[in-house]
Amino acid sequence: MLVTAVRVVVVIALGFAFAYLYGFIEHGFIPPAEHLRLRFFHHFANYHIIMFGLFSALPLVVLVFEPNLLGVCLTFGLWIFVPLGEDVSWYHFAGTRPTPDDWTSWGGGYHIRGRWVPRWYLVNSILAFLFFALAIALALSR
Repeated sequence: MLVTAVRVVVVIALGFAFAYLYGFIEHGFIPPAEHLRLRFFHHFANYHIIMFGLFSALPLVVLVFEPNLLGVCLTFGLWIFVPLGEDVSWYHFAGTRPTPDDWTSWGGGYHIRGRWVPRWYLVNSILAFLFFALAIALALSR
């Protein structure tokens, strides 16, 4: 039971580390996206489709090695969190915060305590927390 719970926490920590490091790479080493042709829904470019595939690799590997409800919860939690973690990491390394005019705010957002928070940040945070909490609860119940 405790070993499974520790494994779950390690997988979650690896997801956080992956997102943070990818944000660092994207900010420091990938050119700005202004040159990208937004072919999909007038908002996504080929780069975003490739990034989606890369961001799906870690969660799907978890599901391959843990093909049960615990693995499903971890997979969905990581799949939901990694894009959020990467975006927050990018802003961290850029030394700025999202604004209503930024690319990441295309779905709207809210002013919370004087700061702009894109709507998808809140939705992804809540869903990722729920999936991670359920995975930890399942691990502890084994």
